[in-house]
Parts: sequence; C-alpha cells; structure tokens
Amino acid sequence: MIKIADKKECCGCEGCVQSCPQHCITMKSDDEGFLYPEINYDACTNCSRCEKVCPVANYTEPKSHQKAFVVQHKDTEVVKQSASGGAFTVFADYVLSQGGVVFGAAYTAELEVQHTLIDRAEDLYKLRCSKYVQSRIGDSYKKAKEFLKEGRMVCFAGTPCQIYGLHMFLNRKEYPNLITVDFACHGVPSPKVWRRYLDWLKEKGESDLISYRFRDKRKGYQYTTFVAKYSDGAEYVISDADNDRDFMKDSFFRDVVSRPSCYDCVFKSVNHISDITLFDCWHNEELTTGKDFVDGATTVILHTDKALGLQNEIEERAKICEVNLEKAVELDGVCLVYSKLPFPKRKEYFQDLDNLTVEQMQKKYFANTGSNPVKEMIKTALRKIGLFDLMRNRIAKHRMKGL
Repeated sequence: MIKIADKKECCGCEGCVQSCPQHCITMKSDDEGFLYPEINYDACTNCSRCEKVCPVANYTEPKSHQKAFVVQHKDTEVVKQSASGGAFTVFADYVLSQGGVVFGAAYTAELEVQHTLIDRAEDLYKLRCSKYVQSRIGDSYKKAKEFLKEGRMVCFAGTPCQIYGLHMFLNRKEYPNLITVDFACHGVPSPKVWRRYLDWLKEKGESDLISYRFRDKRKGYQYTTFVAKYSDGAEYVISDADNDRDFMKDSFFRDVVSRPSCYDCVFKSVNHISDITLFDCWHNEELTTGKDFVDGATTVILHTDKALGLQNEIEERAKICEVNLEKAVELDGVCLVYSKLPFPKRKEYFQDLDNLTVEQMQKKYFANTGSNPVKEMIKTALRKIGLFDLMRNRIAKHRMKGL
C-alpha cells in the first residue's frame, strides 16, 4: 500500500485512487488545503497497485525528441482568450475534428478548478488560459482510458506530474490515439488559499462573482493581469502594468502557496513523457528574428514521433516558426528545469491563514512588495529585456538535461 512519509513524495495526481481495485483510497485535505491519499486499511488487500502507479515514486527521466517552435493560433479571438499564443487550442481543435475528446483544467460553477471533459469545439474556451490553482483530476484518468480503448482520440492536458501520472495509470502503454500536453510549471497553489481569496472577493462585490481570469490581456500580453467579474458588470482588476498588489498574486509569485512536492519537483527536465510541452514565449522577436506575434506567442516543444507527425496540423491552424530549443528554454522556459525556492515564512503563513483577514495577511507578509514604484518600473523594464532573469537562467542552463 502507498505510504506518504514526506508530503514532498505526493503530487496529488489521484492516480492511486483511480487504480485501486478495492476502492479503499480517498483524497483528504490537509491543513494547507492540499489533497493526499488516505487508505481504509480494513479494505486494503496489499495488491500494491497504488504504489506502482505513483509518478513520484516511479519517476525515471524519459528520453525524448526535442524540436521547438514559436506558435500563434491564426484566430485572433482565440489568441485573446488564451494565456499566450493559443497553441493548446491548435492541438485540441485537431483532436476534436477527428471525433475525439479533450481533458483539461476548467472552473466549476463555484470557481473551483477541476479536470473537465470537452467534446465540442465551442466549449474549448473553458480550458483556455492559466488557472493558478491545483486542478482536481477526479476520475479523468479512468474516463480517458475508456475513450482510448474505444478507439477515440484523446487529448489530455495537465501539469508534468499529472501527465506522468496518466502514463503510469495506463501502465506506460503507448496509445496511438492519445496526445498528451503539459507545460512549464511554476508550481500548483493551494485550493484552500484560492477559496479564501474567492470568499474575500465575494465580500468586496455587490453582486455574484461569476468569473476569474489569471491572464487577461487588456493591459498587454507582457503584463500579468488578474480580472474578477461580477454579475452586475463590475470588475476587480489587478495588473503589473499599474504596479498593483493583490493577496493571491503575491502569494503565488512569491512562492508561498505551492504544494510541498513543487519545491523539490522530480519532473524538472527538458525531457518530458508528454508528447507536447508548452510555455510562454516572451522573447519571440529575439527567437524568430523580428517576426510579428502580436498579443502573445507560445513556445511548443514536440517530444515524440507522434507529436512531430502533427506538424502539418500546426501549420494549417497557426503561424509557426522553428526556433533553437536551448535558447528558447534559456530565455523563457526556466520553470522546465528548476524548482522554485519556498517562501521563508511559508509555515507561519499557513498558520495565520485561518486566523487573519486577507488584508491582515497582505500587510503582514507582502507589505514591502512593490512599495517602491520606481523599483517596480525598473524591474518590469529589466524583465522585458531579459536581464532580470539572467542569473536564474544561468542556473537553469547549468541544470538542463538532455541538451
């Protein structure tokens, strides 16, 4: 049976739950709001299936092809709705056009984040754009396997650990009708922190909170802009363009609220088990020698022969330019190859979360963040030209595997 001696040993993929033939494993939330497996020992038969599917315990670095492109969907509306260049929609559209299904992270009616099945192109908007919260997989691995056995195409998108978990759940069997998509992951934030933040937003508004976007582009693609919308048309907008501070934004980007496994992630490598890896391409002009990718571009790494076989489909649906992989990773894909360092007061932060208001939390932990507007403007300018991340990228380049 699976035993979690250290919380860093569990990424929360729920593969163990879905694989248990006795149905004796459930996911229970800890004090930080992250889910971990809990076993009914009376029902357990010690079949070890849960141990065999664990992606963290069984991780071995895969060998992969690596061909990199800068991609932008040809539909400008898709690009506007997407976090970067709409590359995920390129692959999802293709799978749906073949009568397939697509799995990815979507909001529920309560704005929780969970993996959802889409079988119509008009519903793809639900899966677009980043959600800075850990998505519940639920029974998505099981459902995906059922479709695969029926012979239908499946596109499954998730974090690198979720995709590795899917492959373990499938016993590493190669399905020609499965396309897996992951991305350069910053870390998955606590659903508890997200819920606390949503409750605070609801209190601020005079009507129902109906939607939230972590990567709105109204201030420009180069800025991080969070937008909450209410049923009366009111909005709560937080943006780097205005040097705004926000509890969720600061908690995420200062690396306070990620899952423990994220701070020592075993999946950090340019070699992925997925077919396709995506990440923001902030330096598209430098990578593509001045080609125009207005409103956002995505770096796409194709890892497998199956993915390379989709290159023609990409070219039909998107603007595409092949680029140097090592340079693309060095400039924009640093999250592929190294884990973030945890916030020094992370433990204290979570202890206070149940007792302090959002305003008190913001004041206590992030009061000095962005307090100097000039400093923030300089930081933003340095980010644009790549100097802000220079030392970080040097570390990443040193740790790159397989290049």
